[in-house]
Amino acid sequence: MKCPLRHVAAGVVLLTFVVIGSGCVPLVIGSAVSLSVEEHDKKYIPGEYKNGILIKKVKGSPMQVYDAVRMAFRKLKMSIVRENHDLHYAALLSEFSDGREVIVNIEQIENFVSKVKIKIGPQGDQQYSDFLMQTIMKEL
Repeated sequence: MKCPLRHVAAGVVLLTFVVIGSGCVPLVIGSAVSLSVEEHDKKYIPGEYKNGILIKKVKGSPMQVYDAVRMAFRKLKMSIVRENHDLHYAALLSEFSDGREVIVNIEQIENFVSKVKIKIGPQGDQQYSDFLMQTIMKEL
């Protein structure tokens, strides 16, 4: 009776090492952390406002954020005057209906983390910048 029990115990230990060695445990832990971060991201936290520019780190590649900015502009009925983008950087120029210029720059700072900079008008407008950032975050 001892022999089959030892084989079962050895099989369980071996299976545990295989699961840990294959990366499944870190994957499960990483998924749990990611879900908790996503729950935290649903609550909007304002970015830093310096010299008329709103700066915020967001979860997403520059291309994902670029698409979200385009959708936010479309939702706000803002036309894109000029745009430039690649895998690591994007820049968009638009205008509000009152004629104020909107500049959005997106740059990759880590894998799937981008820095977004928003400037509205020549002096900047913190309230409108924050409103635009919230709209972008809803599209991500």
